[in-house]
Amino acid sequence: MRKVLHIALMEYRQFVATKTFMISIIMMPLLMGSMVVVQIWGGMSKDLSDKRFAVYDRSGVLYEKILAAANRHNQYDLFLKEGGLPTKQVNARYLPENYSDDPTLSIEAVEHLLSEQVRKDAIFAFVVIDEHVLDTDLATDGGGPVPTVRYYSNRPAHQQLPQWLAKTLDQAVQRVRFEQAGIDLEQVERLSERVQLERLGLAGVDEDGSAQRPQGDNELLVYSLPIAVVMLLFICANMSTPLMLNSVIEEKMNKIAEVLMASVSPFQLILGKLIGTVAVGLTLSGIYLSGTLVLLIFSGFVHEIPVAVFFWFFVFLTLTLLCFGSLWAGIGAVCSQVKDTQNFTGVAALFVILPMVLAPVVLLAPEGGFARVLSLIPPFTPFLMMMRIAIPPGVPLGEILLGVGLTLLFTLAVVWAGAKLFRLGLLWQGQTPSLTQIGHWLVGRRD
Repeated sequence: MRKVLHIALMEYRQFVATKTFMISIIMMPLLMGSMVVVQIWGGMSKDLSDKRFAVYDRSGVLYEKILAAANRHNQYDLFLKEGGLPTKQVNARYLPENYSDDPTLSIEAVEHLLSEQVRKDAIFAFVVIDEHVLDTDLATDGGGPVPTVRYYSNRPAHQQLPQWLAKTLDQAVQRVRFEQAGIDLEQVERLSERVQLERLGLAGVDEDGSAQRPQGDNELLVYSLPIAVVMLLFICANMSTPLMLNSVIEEKMNKIAEVLMASVSPFQLILGKLIGTVAVGLTLSGIYLSGTLVLLIFSGFVHEIPVAVFFWFFVFLTLTLLCFGSLWAGIGAVCSQVKDTQNFTGVAALFVILPMVLAPVVLLAPEGGFARVLSLIPPFTPFLMMMRIAIPPGVPLGEILLGVGLTLLFTLAVVWAGAKLFRLGLLWQGQTPSLTQIGHWLVGRRD
C-alpha cells in the first residue's frame, strides 16, 4: 500500500505543480463568468425599435381590438417601472395600421402589395384576418376551410410580435363570440375559475413537542436539484478522468513502465495513478464547486438543500472519478500511442453519456423498479443513485451502501483487468490489439 500511495502522490504532484494547472484554475472561472456576462448583455440588447405592422381585417371587428390592445401595451408594458416611474424601455412599441379601407381587394392582391411594403421596410409585418374568423360553425361542420389569421414577415426569427398578436387575437375573438351569443364573458370567467392546488409536505413535531405546520413544496428545487447534481458529476468526470488515459500511455511511450515494473506490480502502478488522478479531480472539482456553493449561499437556496445531499454528493463524486478513471486507465493500458485510443474512447464516452440519457426516466419514477435496478449497475450508479438521493424522500441507506460497494468492486475489477492488459501490452508494441486478442489476454490465453 505504501508504494501505491507513493505513486499517487507523485502523480498528484505531476499534475498540480505545473503552470498549466494554475492557468486552468484561473481560466475556467473567467470563461464561465464571461459566458454569463455575454448572456446578460444579449438579453439586454434585444430589438426595441418600433414595430409598425398592417392589419387587413376582413371581419370588420378585430382591428379596433388590436389597436386598443396595442395602446395598452405601449402605455403600460413599454417601460420597466421602479417606484411607479418608468426607468428603461424593455419592449418594442407596437403601431398597427388599418389596411381594410378597400374590401374589394383580393387576398392575393393584399399579400403582394403589403409584401412589397415589408421589403422596403415601410412596415415590419402584416396580418390578414379572414372574414369568417368569428364564426363558430365553419371549424366543425366540414363544409370548408377553417378560418385563420395569417401573419406575414421576412424576419422569421422575431417572436415577440407574432406571439403578442396570437394572444391578443385569441382573447379578442373569444370576447366577440361571447358577446354575439349574448353570454356574459365575465360571469363565465368567474364560474370557470380554476381551483388552486397547494402542494405541502408532511406535518411534524418540533423538539419542544409543539406541532409543526407542513411546509410548501419548492417545485423548482425538487426538479432542478436532481438535474443539477447529475450535470455537476458529468462535468467533473469529463474534466479530470481523461487525464488518466494520457498518464498511462505516457508511461508506455517514454519506456518508463519497463523500469517501474522492476519495483512495483502493474496493479499497484495503475491503482496508484488512479488515486492520484482522483485527487487531482477532487482538487479541481472542489475549487469550482466552492464557487457554486457561494452562489447558493448568496441566493438563499443552500438552506433548502438537505445536508445529506452534500455528503453523498462528495461520496459519489469520488466514486465517479474512480469508476471512470479506471475505464480510461484500461484504455491506456491497451493502447501504445494516443492515436490508437480512437477505437476505444467512444465506448468510455458512451458510459458517461448513457446516464444522462436515462436521467429523465429516473426523474419521473425514482422509486420504480427500473430506476432502482439502473442505479445499482456500475458505472451508472454514481449518476443515477445520486439523482435518486436528491429527490425526496430519498433512498434507503442499505440501497445506497449496496450501490457504493458494487461501484468499488467494479472499479477494482477494471483496475485488475487494466493492470493485466498493461503488462501484456508492453510485449505488444507497434500495433493495437483487437477486441478478440484483448479477450484472450483477460482469460489467460496468449494467442
